[in-house]
Amino acid sequence: MRGRNRAAERQQAPTSDEVIAKRIDRLAARKLWFGIVWKILAVVLAFWLLLSFVYGMKIVEDDSMAPSLLDGDLTFFYRLDKDYLADDVVAYTNENGQTAYARIVGVPGDQVSFDEYGVLHVNGNIKAMDGEKIIAEEMINRSYSYNVPQDSYYLLNDNLSNTSDSRTLGAVESSRLEGKIIQLLRRRNF
Repeated sequence: MRGRNRAAERQQAPTSDEVIAKRIDRLAARKLWFGIVWKILAVVLAFWLLLSFVYGMKIVEDDSMAPSLLDGDLTFFYRLDKDYLADDVVAYTNENGQTAYARIVGVPGDQVSFDEYGVLHVNGNIKAMDGEKIIAEEMINRSYSYNVPQDSYYLLNDNLSNTSDSRTLGAVESSRLEGKIIQLLRRRNF
């Protein structure tokens, strides 16, 4: 009986090759997991770098650009293109240090004016949006003219009743422009 127990013990004891094989399998499994974790970290880092330096993503928090941008919409903007044109919708840092949105109506060197009827003129031409004249009711019976300085842009909200734009704040320096809106996702009830 004693001989049988020793034989059973010998069969249960792993050989050195089996021990080495198990260790190699464990090391391979660890290496696989570390590889997966490093790849996930690399993707997260690349995504963060893209959203921090190339693209931006923000949620609209007011109705100053209604109906183009509504409260709760998710915007994506491109930070690297600094060649802004009239009618571009841009994200910019407002006087409170928060991200705001507006449409460029005047580029450096343009003359922006409102006539006594509140109609917007850029370089002497009537400015229209969607085929309609842009009329700012608070500018009726007042004449207003503004020359856009170099390295600045004249911005207007699409919702003209919200006057927190260049009509009251003056032109916005290009260094405060965060980027041009390239994509919009409508979000509601969040």
